[in-house]
Amino acid sequence: MPFPARVTGWSLSPDGGVNLTLAEEDAAVWDWDPAVDERATGESPSVVLPNPGVIAAPATITVTAPTTPAFGGLAVSWAAVPSAHLAGYEVEFLP
Repeated sequence: MPFPARVTGWSLSPDGGVNLTLAEEDAAVWDWDPAVDERATGESPSVVLPNPGVIAAPATITVTAPTTPAFGGLAVSWAAVPSAHLAGYEVEFLP
């Protein structure tokens, strides 16, 4: 989209063209409307970031074991916890 600009620098490009450095000159870019662009400092919303050390426990954990008397494994499933701070799970069990 074309916009009003001033050439502030130029150089020749290796392919034979000209590289231009432009600065926008449209006055509307710098317009300031206090009714829209200003607000009192008390109106800023507070930012609440999640605590990376507190992650919810998985819910609906289901353990399934084979019905035969001797078995060497278990099937474990759960609903994953949505967290950007969680890289994976470690499953441990004791006989």
